Amino acid sequence: MAESKQQKLLVTGAGGQLGRLVVGHLLQGGASGVVAGTRDPGKLADLWDWGVELREATSTIRRASNVPLPASTAF
Repeated sequence: MAESKQQKLLVTGAGGQLGRLVVGHLLQGGASGVVAGTRDPGKLADLWDWGVELREATSTIRRASNVPLPASTAF
């Protein structure tokens, strides 16, 4: 018998206003396997009660030194 794997849906930035709305809409639509990625999972404890998997998620964006920035980039 083939093993069935549950599909998971990762929502990055789930601690923000838009991310929370996305998680809410997924849950209201009957989605299961929702994973909330956020910098501070402790702030999303209420989502845990709804069956959402909480994950600490951070990103570091680095520019390769040999790749020029577009001329329109302003600092």
